[in-house]
Amino acid sequence: MKNLIYKNPKIILGALIIGVIFPFLSASAAAFNTGSADPATFQTYNFTNSGTCTSCWSSSVSANPSDVITFRIYYHNSSNETAVNTRVRVNLTSDTLTSRTLSAEVFANNSASAMGSVTINLSSAQSLTFRTGSVKWYPDRGTVNMTTRPLISGQNGSEIVSSAGLSIGDIAPGYEHDGYVTLALNVGGSNQQNGSAPIVNTNMAYSITQNSATLSGSVNPNSANATAWFEYGTTQSLGTMVGNQSIGSANSSQNITAYLSNLSQNTTYYFRTVAQNSFGTTYGAIMSFVTTYQQQQQQFGNAPIVNTNMAYSITQNSATLSGSVNPNNSNTNVWFEYGPTQYLGYTAGYQTLGMNNYLSNATAYLNNLSPNTAYYFRIAAQNAYGTNYGSMLSFNTISGTGYSGGGYYQQQNAAPSVNTLQATYVYQNSALINGSVNPSGSLTTAWFEWGRDSNLGSKSESRAVGSGYDALNFNSILSGLSAGTNYYYRAAAQNSLGTSYGNTVAIKTQSYDYTPAPEQRIITRTVAVKTGVSLDVSLDNEEVNAGDDIIISATFKNDNSSAINDLVLKIALPAEVKYLSASPRVSNRENGILTFNLGKIGAKTQGIVTVKVNVNSDAKQNSILIFGGTLEYYDKNNNFQSIESYATARVIQGEENGFGASLLDALKGIFTSPWLYIVLLLIAVGVTAWYFGKRSVMKSSL
Repeated sequence: MKNLIYKNPKIILGALIIGVIFPFLSASAAAFNTGSADPATFQTYNFTNSGTCTSCWSSSVSANPSDVITFRIYYHNSSNETAVNTRVRVNLTSDTLTSRTLSAEVFANNSASAMGSVTINLSSAQSLTFRTGSVKWYPDRGTVNMTTRPLISGQNGSEIVSSAGLSIGDIAPGYEHDGYVTLALNVGGSNQQNGSAPIVNTNMAYSITQNSATLSGSVNPNSANATAWFEYGTTQSLGTMVGNQSIGSANSSQNITAYLSNLSQNTTYYFRTVAQNSFGTTYGAIMSFVTTYQQQQQQFGNAPIVNTNMAYSITQNSATLSGSVNPNNSNTNVWFEYGPTQYLGYTAGYQTLGMNNYLSNATAYLNNLSPNTAYYFRIAAQNAYGTNYGSMLSFNTISGTGYSGGGYYQQQNAAPSVNTLQATYVYQNSALINGSVNPSGSLTTAWFEWGRDSNLGSKSESRAVGSGYDALNFNSILSGLSAGTNYYYRAAAQNSLGTSYGNTVAIKTQSYDYTPAPEQRIITRTVAVKTGVSLDVSLDNEEVNAGDDIIISATFKNDNSSAINDLVLKIALPAEVKYLSASPRVSNRENGILTFNLGKIGAKTQGIVTVKVNVNSDAKQNSILIFGGTLEYYDKNNNFQSIESYATARVIQGEENGFGASLLDALKGIFTSPWLYIVLLLIAVGVTAWYFGKRSVMKSSL
């Protein structure tokens, strides 16, 4: 056998091609639902008989005329490659039968189909028709979170029974990205719906203790048998269901409650009301509450006790927020946070309450709001012993239709308009990325999504950008990046009328062996000025060693003849440093962002915030540390404004970026690239040609 292989060039060449080309071809193939823990691809149950049921899914179902049958299609990318343009499809025909098999499939541009089937037994010969509006998508561990996501690309759901299928986009590998798509079919009859999904409101949480709370909501079943429940968790992804209950088929609002236990003290929990009938599922707004904490009455003192109360005096574009605070015998500052989404982003009503030991009321007046829009808010308070946040509540401004000048008017607001801009600075380990957003007349928050490939996956801190009609530039610092690596990012923004995304832009960080000349060292310092207000971020040392301390100074100044209100300073720290201390006290420290609620600053007045950080011992030599400052405030016309300032430092002595580090990064890039297989193929073909050419020459010489 050895001689046969050795003497037969076709076998050798074939083996080389199989060994080199086959891995290349297979590397780009995705696969669905091959994991040992995967449930069946296609399952069903009778919704008319069972209502909302998480344990009723089966491979077969029995039904009568006029019943509604629910189906779910499971997908899990069980390969190591992203599944491109993934689609799900149900092969629905117009047959009239008493027993039939219905199939579904999951497939992508670079994968084979994962098939599943269910058996439907009918009491008489009937057809099955797609139920308009019944398609729901539960991505990214949807079985746990039970949270839906809007269908992509403007689809309405009916695509799921078409030949092309319903697109759910690119699906990354792993169980954290698996999910379900559900739909419903009518047994017999037409697709006409003679009813509506429930009407749902999430109300407040009450009787809150260290480890328990009671949730409340209201549901109108809309004249169809309905079930209702609550979803809650420590993030806005929620994750846990509680209080499942039947609420009948009335056409009036009914109050429901659910008791939670085994909660963690001093923790924020998010929750919402959900209800479902045969015409659909409705989700209430996400609210929040904070569990109480064990009082420490020794010599140390306590953080404030806070309660978010109602919003009142609500008009088309204004409202007054209210809350109460007990300073707990320590001088306490109070403010409100609000916004068009649960990310909030805006601050109002900064005030000082003193140091008493009883509940005091606090209020904040909001204007420049959009008509007929939901807003979320909470109270916050801080003293020397900590910061506490009240429950998150919401209110709706009234309709924007009114009478003016002899005719009716309607304020025309829209989802924000977003553009991704080129990065301003790109270094070995950091970059300053840019975007622009037009809020389109509604309070808007903006952020960046970024990652090592076009799937992105990481998200920057959300920031407020106001409610104007002009395009505003905003930016974010990326730090802790790898040298010589491609990164992708896009700008995104959201207001109460929708979410918008800019194009995806690519950058490549500098290689390890790049050392900037002193005059090219970047933005050593910028001073930003806007509407008479300035911000200057500076460092006490712009060339540092690993392990050094750095003092950051953020000087803000109001040169106007009138005061500015609700001043908030945010300082972004690079990943290569750790926070040590600040003066004044930090209001919030999260995800590398230090927030200082500074309140009102008078005319012709300036102030300074200082922060001390330490450069990590493993910071790499020639790394560039970018420190960003953002100042947010309301001008004399009560319009939201923000300005940015930056300062940088270079690590001149740190962890070496020598040949070993460069080689390691290069190898990582090579072995994750399909070009490796092409190079190996060319080498194999060249070696084979040389070898057989040499043998031919040797034979001819004999």
